[in-house]
Amino acid sequence: MPTALTSTEPAAISPEALDLARELAAEFSECMWWRHPDARVATREDAVLVIQHLREYGGHRAWRAAQRLWKCL
Repeated sequence: MPTALTSTEPAAISPEALDLARELAAEFSECMWWRHPDARVATREDAVLVIQHLREYGGHRAWRAAQRLWKCL
C-alpha cells in the first residue's frame, strides 16, 4: 500500500522565477509591508506570498507583475 511522502524540502523554483520574485518584492515594497526589510525571497512559497500580496495590496501594475511571476512558477 503506497504511503504519502512527506518532505521538509521546499518546492523547487527556477533561478529566473526566484530572481523575478526578488525584483518584484523590491520594486513593490509597499505591498510587502509584512516582510522584514532584511528578509529574502528564497523559496517557491515565498514567491507565492509575493504574488498574493502584489494582488491584494498593489494596483494594476502590481497585478500584472504578479501574473508574470505566476507564469514562471
